[in-house]
Amino acid sequence: MTASIRDGRGTAAVARARAVARPRGIARWGAVVPLAILAAVCTGIALGARLPWFFAGAAASLLFALWWACLASNRCEVAGDEVRLSGPLWRRRIPLDAIRSIQVVADDGLNHGLLNWPVVSVPGGVRLNMGGRAAVRFLDRRGRRVEFVTADRAAAERLAAALGRDDAGAEPLGR
Repeated sequence: MTASIRDGRGTAAVARARAVARPRGIARWGAVVPLAILAAVCTGIALGARLPWFFAGAAASLLFALWWACLASNRCEVAGDEVRLSGPLWRRRIPLDAIRSIQVVADDGLNHGLLNWPVVSVPGGVRLNMGGRAAVRFLDRRGRRVEFVTADRAAAERLAAALGRDDAGAEPLGR
């Protein structure tokens, strides 16, 4: 797949592949529902105790819930001679010629640490995960691993093909 995209420097490039992962199901609503409850509690305190600054807490909770439900995503774009990776509060560009190996692996879609954020540091690298059943794992020339979780194996294979090659095997990073 190809598409014309514009990078942050204003230059156009042709994207050979783009994968966008958004929270689905319990990953989405498991965060939105408690945030909506928190907003209701803050609103109740603001009205009942006549503390109007609690409306700020309610507004912040609702804005975060809206962002998470509609806008939060992890992205991996192969464009020009680089891979552009991004997630909430995280971005990285890796030159294609710096990628040493590419694997498509099965994945359970879970983060196995204490922090369940869409981008987490794991031993040996970073994991971009919004849930899914497959992942593309690659190493840069320094040996740091990047694992991008996709919805299914077909999406992971398309992304791996755009990156270069598909080496079968290996366990997912973060186990």
